[in-house]
Amino acid sequence: MSDLFDISRIEGGKLHFDIEVFELKELLIDVIETFHHNITTHSIVLEDQSRNTSIEADKQRIEQVLINLISNAIKYSPKANKVFVKLEDSEEVLSIKILDKGMGLTVDQQRQIFTRFYRAENKSGISGLGLGLYLTKEIIDRHSGSIAVNSTFGKGSEFIVTLPKRRKTNH
Repeated sequence: MSDLFDISRIEGGKLHFDIEVFELKELLIDVIETFHHNITTHSIVLEDQSRNTSIEADKQRIEQVLINLISNAIKYSPKANKVFVKLEDSEEVLSIKILDKGMGLTVDQQRQIFTRFYRAENKSGISGLGLGLYLTKEIIDRHSGSIAVNSTFGKGSEFIVTLPKRRKTNH
């Protein structure tokens, strides 16, 4: 239900962001540890190739993005037992890649996956409102970042999030 409230706040221009500087790597490790304590079906493997993960963003909203993407990777890969998370950085951006060996998406599904209320047809009885990836994209967009998906139907998906380390000012 909180996703639904966040969607209405986004569309009304009232979703609040608390911008702070924090270490994305530390947040990612905390999120992964929480999953390890609560999920027994999958392990989450972190491949850290970063040097500097300091980022200026809304920590709670970025945590929401990470939780959504990792939980989707687990949910949509019921026959696999691992999800891979790769953290990389360059001088100006941080990149998080979340890879599963699950159901995958068709090309048409990949085009629509970030649309509000969209649910892929191959969902196999998996519950949801079709809001999570829409909300994820909106949060990333409001951080001047990007999200993309690479997927092969029947083999898995990779979601790639790119976020600027520092917010651009209009001054």
